[in-house]
Amino acid sequence: MEDSAPQFQLRVLQGQTEFPERPLTGDRFLIGGGSQCQLQLGGDTPMVHSLLTQHEDGWQIEALAPWPLLMVNHQQVRRLVLRPDDVLEIGEFRFRMERQVVEIVLPEPLPVSEAEPVPVVDDVAPDPSKLAAAEIAERLESALEELGQRESRRRAGWNNLLSAAFAATPAHVDSKPAVTEKAEAPVAPQPAPWAHIEVALAELTSRMKALDERETALIENAHLLEAQQSELLACLDAIRAELNGQANNGPAPHLKISA
Repeated sequence: MEDSAPQFQLRVLQGQTEFPERPLTGDRFLIGGGSQCQLQLGGDTPMVHSLLTQHEDGWQIEALAPWPLLMVNHQQVRRLVLRPDDVLEIGEFRFRMERQVVEIVLPEPLPVSEAEPVPVVDDVAPDPSKLAAAEIAERLESALEELGQRESRRRAGWNNLLSAAFAATPAHVDSKPAVTEKAEAPVAPQPAPWAHIEVALAELTSRMKALDERETALIENAHLLEAQQSELLACLDAIRAELNGQANNGPAPHLKISA
């Protein structure tokens, strides 16, 4: 597989968002007001409004809800294969279909002296249903990349500790006491030569445990997202069947889907 491969994305032209570029990943991409949608819209947008599916000739968009109207290049459509630079309109929201090139750049390893401490606080929301699927996927990919970097730094830290342990040698103490005519003053107890190594090992173990808990939480969030996406796909099949039945029996009534 090449390091860079052409892909498509939707760029938000009208609408407030912290992520104006939404890559089209996988073979299905949902647009709507529900938390399961990869592109989640606000306002009175139905829970599921449109579905993007990948085919051999490109990405096809299909309107699953009758309102608001799906417009492509200022023309109302129900199902259409999109092309680059096509402009989509759903209510007050506007998007543009774009082609992008994703480049994979491997980060340079940091020296052990510049390695940052393992973070304990996780900014992933405890309930993944409150986040858009695209945000969860981006955070999961970033967390997995961070785990790999932390693992490399952790191994380097172990090697440094072992080197310090072999280099540290306690002072030689004569087993036979010296014979003196005068009593000497008591010598204050000296700290154990291995004390600093034990403290470092305890701190490293604590950080490793926090990192393992972070990885477990991310995996649980990913499994929950997969289960919720399966339920949503079943709901989409039911909605599509209902729309097909209404098309055969006459004009379709207004389909109301609570957000």
